[in-house]
Order: sequence, then C-alpha cells, then structure tokens
Amino acid sequence: MKNKFVFFCLNLLLAVLGSILFALSHPNYLNLNGFGFLAYIALVPFFLLLKRTKLKFSFLWGAFSGSFSYFIFNFWIIFFHPLAIYIILAKYCIFYSFLFFVLKIIDSYALKYGFIFQAIAWVAFEYLNTLGFLGYSYGIIGYTQWNFPILIRVSSIFGVWGLSFLLVYFSSCSASFLFDFYKEKDIKNVYKRYKLPMMIWIGTFFAFILYGAFTKKNLSEIPKTKIALVQPNRDPWLGNLEVYRNNYEELKDLSEKAIENFPDIELVVWPETAFIPMIRWHYKYTSTSNPNSLLVRELLNFLNNQKVSFLIGNDEGVLDKKFLDNNFDSLEDKKLDYNAALLFIPKKNVLPPEPQVYRKMHLVPFTEHFPYQKLFPQVYEFLKENDTHFWEKGKEANLLEFKNLKIGTPICFEDTFGYISRAFSKKGANIIINLTNDAWAQSAVSQYQHLSMAVFRAVENRLPVLRAASSGQTAFIDQNGNIQKMLPPFTKDVLVADVTVLTEGYKTVYSYLVDFFGLLCTVVLISNLCFIIINKFIKKDRRSNETE
Repeated sequence: MKNKFVFFCLNLLLAVLGSILFALSHPNYLNLNGFGFLAYIALVPFFLLLKRTKLKFSFLWGAFSGSFSYFIFNFWIIFFHPLAIYIILAKYCIFYSFLFFVLKIIDSYALKYGFIFQAIAWVAFEYLNTLGFLGYSYGIIGYTQWNFPILIRVSSIFGVWGLSFLLVYFSSCSASFLFDFYKEKDIKNVYKRYKLPMMIWIGTFFAFILYGAFTKKNLSEIPKTKIALVQPNRDPWLGNLEVYRNNYEELKDLSEKAIENFPDIELVVWPETAFIPMIRWHYKYTSTSNPNSLLVRELLNFLNNQKVSFLIGNDEGVLDKKFLDNNFDSLEDKKLDYNAALLFIPKKNVLPPEPQVYRKMHLVPFTEHFPYQKLFPQVYEFLKENDTHFWEKGKEANLLEFKNLKIGTPICFEDTFGYISRAFSKKGANIIINLTNDAWAQSAVSQYQHLSMAVFRAVENRLPVLRAASSGQTAFIDQNGNIQKMLPPFTKDVLVADVTVLTEGYKTVYSYLVDFFGLLCTVVLISNLCFIIINKFIKKDRRSNETE
C-alpha cells in the first residue's frame, strides 16, 4: 500500500511539474516574456508520466494535466466571462484525456522510435485544437519561441507547427532516454540508441537557424508609411452614453496630438469597438435628435475634416435584407450586429458614411457566437441572460485599400489563427493591422500571450503586423519577426510607426500551403493509429491460430 501511494505521489508530482513548466514557458506572472528555454523540456514530465502509468489510467492523468495546465496558464480568462474559466477547464480536461490516451497507445505499441510519433501526435492535437466552433490557439508550445526571431522565421514554411514539433520532439526523446537509462542503468547502450535521433534534432535545429539567418529581409531601402496606433487604455464596453462620449473625446485628442506632432501620418488606427455607438446604423436609422445619432454625426464631421484616413473598430449594425421592403416598426429586431473594422477616407466615404468594411469571421465561442440555438435552446437563453453579446459571422477576408496600402484587419483574437492572416495575404494584403481589446482581462499576461502569437503572423506571411489594442500590447512587428516598437501596457498613448510596406505582398510557402504541416501530422497520426490497431489484431489472430 505504501509503495502504491509513493508511486501515485510521484506521478502526481510529474503531472504538476509538467503543468507548471508548460505555463512558465509562455508569458506568465513571473516573466511577461515567458521562459522560452523551458519549452524544450516542459513536456518531459508528461512523457515520463505516460511511461509510468497504465493505459486505463492515462486518460485520467490527461484530464488532470490539461485542466491544471490551463488553469495556471489561462487564469486571466476568468475576467472575460463568468463561464469562461469553466469552459476552458472542461475543454482541456476532455482534450488532454484523449491526447494522453493516444500518446500512451503509441508508447505501448509503436515501433522503436515511438517518441517521434508521440511528437507528431502532440502537434496533430494542437492543430485540431484550433479548428471549429471551439477553436483556441492559446497554449501551442511553438509560440513560446516568439522572442527568437531567427528561429521562428522557418514558420514561413511550416507555420508554428514546425517549431512545436521541434520542441515536443526534444521533450519526448529526452523522456524516453531518461526512462530507458533509469531502467537499464547502462549509459553506453542507451546513448548509442538515442545518438542518431538527437543528432537529427540538432541538425534540424541549426537548419532552422540558418534558414532564419539567410532569409532575413533587408528593409532599409523600401519606402515607409507612417501609421499611428491609438491605445486609449479603456475597455470600451464598460459604461453608458456619457462614458462613450468621453472615450470618443480621448480618442480624438490623442489622434489630433499625434497628427500635429507627425504631419506626415497617413493612417490613424483605433482599437476594436473603440467607438460606440454603431456609426452607420445610427446615421441612417435613428432620429438626428437621438443622443447616439448626435455622437455619431460629431465623429463623422471630425473625420471628414481630417487630412488622414482613419481605421476604426465599431459594433456595426446592418438591416437584415429580408426586412428591406417591410415597414420599419421595430428596427432593433431587424438588425444584424457585426464586430467590424471601418476605413474612413476624408471627403470620399465619410459623409454619408460608406466606409470600406471588414467583419470579424472567427467569433469567440459562447460569448460572441453560439450556432446551436435550435439544438440547445436552453443553453442559448442562458448565455443571452449572462452578459453575452452575440454577433453575426463575417463571410469574407476582404481587404481595406487606400493609396499603397492593402490592409488585412483581423479583429480581436483572429490574429491568433494563422489561416485568417494567410487569407488576407492570399488576397494580396501587404500589411496586417489587428484591432483588439484585451482591457477586460486587466492582465498584462493575457496581453503578452496574445502578442506572442501575433509575432508569428508577421513571419508566416512576411508582412508587417501592427496591433492597435485598447490597453496593450500595441506594437509594430516587422517582416522579420522583430518587434520594432511597442507601448507599455495600461498606458494612454499613441504609437507612431514608420512601416516598410511593399507594393505587393511577399508570398511564402505558408501563404500558399497554409497549415499543411499540422494537417500532415494529423494524417500521419491517424495512419499510425490504424497501423497499431491492425497490427494488434493480426498478432492476436496469429496467437489464436497457434493455440488451436
């Protein structure tokens, strides 16, 4: 009984240690940049745990490890919505239970170098985790290397998945080495067995470094465009009309000061839903004496009198087309809401307001979007009654264009998904500008975790990435993955950046093939599991024949 208790405690220690190392590898409360070097060994405790436990217990350890890892790593999400932390913990409890179960199957039945297939499986699960209604990119291990530009430039081929594989491979191989050494106590034989896999890893690591060094782009002779990113340090959704007016006045003052100090600014950017109320809706469908309409008209007059264009985040209301020919008794019931980015060009599309528009396509599950209303009506009603703001999904990654700029504008956490920025790149974008609001989290850790993923969008497509954030991290990231300028978190300021913009966007392997490496890992995983299952049945059938 005592030995079983000690055995359990050691397994628990490995699960806890793995969870802590996982969280520390990413931006965290001890270090906003994260301890990226820990990512190379962060998963070693998990792989050792899997070698020690039985298949029937693997999913239980996975459930604990997943929920505890994300409780530490994503604790700030509790400020987003009362339900958010429970949804995250439930998702990763289930997700990691399947992941650990699959990893244990591979460990038990795979070939000599099973740790390679374990690394492939981990990356496949990371990729699958970003898909569908519950898609969520936070926690992908490759993102821990965001401060290592020369290494992450290989993402222009493999996306973040190539780096994840590099890191997980090292952890899984190291765990196998340590476990075999502990069992055999023969360092020479164990070293001989793992020499080739580790030499391959070292060769791959330095190949990635060399690729990053030789593909660094010289940006010094390319024309620059001056862009101002406004960080108001406010959560735009907190308050009433009086607060919204104060927010507008602050945004206007910050913008005017920036334009006065830098007369050659060509574009001013306000963050996600920075201006409330709805601009086009209240201009078109509400009385001119309505307080919302008055504020909208004040904004439009200000914009039309400027010499620079404005890119503004706004909660856009659009009349549902099926009601266009009806009498307008209750317009609010006939309105479709979108989280949108609006590009206003003075004297051209401001009065009447007909801005170029991009509408957010990947909405936050449960709090912004719940597509299963008919299937789960009670859940839908519960969500509506608990501080949710449902939006319609945008349908197209359309570009906003003026002068030499072809702008892709991922909104909110859309810049955490590689495929969205790639969609803009494929359409010819030569710059990515993210409008986001992370002020609700009241957490610099949340903002740095978000920033760490945005860096990859620059190197994947070799496009400059700018971020206008309500409270941070407002930043300019160049095509090489270097953060050229960034405002401190929770400050009220304007970042003015001289951005190198090519006339035509630069095409990379990733911009053509998108997440092919994540998909490839998924195909290999499925093939490997099929091989294990078929092989097991063949062996079982042979044993049955022999006994007969």
